[in-house]
Amino acid sequence: TRTQRDTKSIMNTVHQRVKPSPVGGDAIKTNGKKQKSKVYPEVPLESMFGERFGLGVILWQLLYLVATYYVVSAAFLQVRASLPSLTHFQLIVVSPIVVHMLVFWPGAFFYWVLELTGSPRLLTRFKIQPSAHSDLKKHLKCAAIVLCNQLFVLIPLQYFAYDVHVLVGTSVSTELPSLFEILRCMAICLAAEEIIFYYSHRALHYGPLYRFIHKMHHDFKAPIATASEYAHPIEFAFSNVIPIMVGILVSGCHLVIVWFWIAVAIMNTLTGHSGYCFPWSPFGDARRHDYHHESFRDNYGALGILDWLHGTGDKYLEHLDDQRQHFAKVSANAKTDK
Repeated sequence: TRTQRDTKSIMNTVHQRVKPSPVGGDAIKTNGKKQKSKVYPEVPLESMFGERFGLGVILWQLLYLVATYYVVSAAFLQVRASLPSLTHFQLIVVSPIVVHMLVFWPGAFFYWVLELTGSPRLLTRFKIQPSAHSDLKKHLKCAAIVLCNQLFVLIPLQYFAYDVHVLVGTSVSTELPSLFEILRCMAICLAAEEIIFYYSHRALHYGPLYRFIHKMHHDFKAPIATASEYAHPIEFAFSNVIPIMVGILVSGCHLVIVWFWIAVAIMNTLTGHSGYCFPWSPFGDARRHDYHHESFRDNYGALGILDWLHGTGDKYLEHLDDQRQHFAKVSANAKTDK
């Protein structure tokens, strides 16, 4: 009948307009344009530096920093005792590069295992973008570019910085620095990194600079740990190495503080690009930089201070609110079903 034909026509139109999305949810056509459905993490993600921030988090962060400094200082004293023939040049130029490599590659490999094997589930369920995965080929390409950057950019920059180290009096003495000296140098290093990284990173999102330099880093819309140093050589120099190096040179800190700062900075940037938000991690909130890669905007800084000052973190806060509302609805629906 005509009524049946009309009903069938309407149902066909509905099925054409609303189709299941391969990543979950509905992909809805509006004015002929397909809008991508939102994909949420498997579990509500919380960070020690966000929802759970408090006295306990501060103590846990201090414990992590103290433990890291203890390991680094013990390693420094062991190197000085077992290799007394090392020259001042070798200590200043070579040893920071070795520390960089020893922290970066094992950390990157840990996240490789999570990403490529999808196990253990205890950890992989904390993936920020669960539908996005990188294959082995992309991981290997990324690793090759990173290694080239480290060999042909990091090493020359460290070499040419030697004269500045001599000028500011970087100490290699086995007499370790005082607590005040550690705090002074770390404050300078953190401030220098936040300022230089924020403004250099934000500048790289400007038209030609993005197109010819920074776009390469954004090959990873869902970042992986190794991608923290996957960049055009110019970007790697001015937005990766120099922000970490300037604080060291300005403060004229002891070599053991140089090692400590490099270790902390590399662990933080690995975490920021890892794609995983572990609620117990003391290395910072990985969701901040993950959102930057996913949206190609906002969250330009390392610490978030300048993002707060310039209002370039507002969309990210809205993104977090959206996720909280989603999981609140999921929890309410689950209770209703019971």
